[in-house]
Amino acid sequence: MSKFSVLQVCEAGHIITDRYETGEVNENYCAKCGKVTITECPKCQTPIRGATYEVSSINYKTGRTEYTPGETDTPPNYCHSCNYKFPWAPPSTQSSSTQNLSQIDNILKLFSRFHLFTKPLTERKHHRDIFKIENEYDVQDLIHAILKLQFDDVRPEEYTPSYAGSSARVDFLIKEIQLVIEIKKTRDSLKDKEIGEQLTLDITKYAAHPDCENLICFVYDPDEKITNYASLEKDLSGEKNGINVKTLIVPKGT
Repeated sequence: MSKFSVLQVCEAGHIITDRYETGEVNENYCAKCGKVTITECPKCQTPIRGATYEVSSINYKTGRTEYTPGETDTPPNYCHSCNYKFPWAPPSTQSSSTQNLSQIDNILKLFSRFHLFTKPLTERKHHRDIFKIENEYDVQDLIHAILKLQFDDVRPEEYTPSYAGSSARVDFLIKEIQLVIEIKKTRDSLKDKEIGEQLTLDITKYAAHPDCENLICFVYDPDEKITNYASLEKDLSGEKNGINVKTLIVPKGT
């Protein structure tokens, strides 16, 4: 039986104290490198594990348990709660990371041609019924079918852990490559400003999902409601809240 103290460590991996909860040592910045110090996971806010306290004695009459403090020389590279990779962790050498990125790139290439994909469905010959793409749910159905061509385990409407008192649903989760996909379809009431506000909030919420290391925000804009797609894609792409985000708007307006 053991318990853990809280570790305070800077973003470069220098340990400030392995018993932060005692209050004896608390530094906002590292004296060695000047980087900011943290005591909890930036993604899930779980305290970073420090020294291990082993049970030294138990008084069965009073129920009091005495612990002997241990020591830690090396900070963990990953959060034990959500598997977030801490800033000081060395670059991954596992080929799986490269394979994940390659598969995500393939998905992005398919999504970039989504508007071309829908054309035969909305312009069918021989008086066949067309597939009407009227809202986000229609887009989600088509995206789901496309993803199933490549992946066996595509999980729709996966819930995230609670954020600000409520949970959120991601549109799709592909767990094997740690990828979440969010789908938007523009309309008169959902243009540049509204899309930007919604996706900014979504990114914050989805970063709390334990299997989200990568996020694709796919915006289908067939009627060209977006006026500044390049700026929107740029502002909503990159590393955000500890996850890799790529925002893609299709088709691109003229």
